[in-house]
Amino acid sequence: MGVGSVSGTPAPWVIVASGFHREGGMDKLNAALAQMQALDSVTMHETLTAGTGLPTDVTDYQEVAPDRLHWTEPGGIAAISVGTAFYVREGPNAAWTAQTGHDPVPEPSFAWQYFPKASAVHLLGSTSIDGVPTTVVEFFAGQPGTPVWFRFFIDAAHHVVLSDMLAPGHFMTQSFAHFNAPLTINLP
Repeated sequence: MGVGSVSGTPAPWVIVASGFHREGGMDKLNAALAQMQALDSVTMHETLTAGTGLPTDVTDYQEVAPDRLHWTEPGGIAAISVGTAFYVREGPNAAWTAQTGHDPVPEPSFAWQYFPKASAVHLLGSTSIDGVPTTVVEFFAGQPGTPVWFRFFIDAAHHVVLSDMLAPGHFMTQSFAHFNAPLTINLP
């Protein structure tokens, strides 16, 4: 049984194992990577910790192509990025402050894009995430000195609805929603 976070609350899920199969895993992974890369917009809820007993960071993101990002954390800390413009707010009642020297970031972007090509791809089985049937694919994406593992929960439309990333001192769960929804991100 794996434990993750969906919609901000711990949620256990049971993977109905079909065994550790390589057949079909790479095809399913490549279809999901292509589908996610083709998105015009997406929302993401992320939890990140360095380990048991350490603080957990929670961040919600809205991402809109080609270069718009809005993220918020509990307590009202937030940032908005549009092209080279970048604004930060340190709390819910604080003023937005412009920061300079930022390059535009192509959006939507995903954690797995910053690692080498996937290897050791395994099709693990199936499960449901928030009532959505998914196929579970696991793979290695690290390099010497930086081991990184991902586990994707992929829906029938090839969207990654949940991603777990495990690396030394880095335990991250990201849930994705609102695929190609009409999201608007404007500068403050």
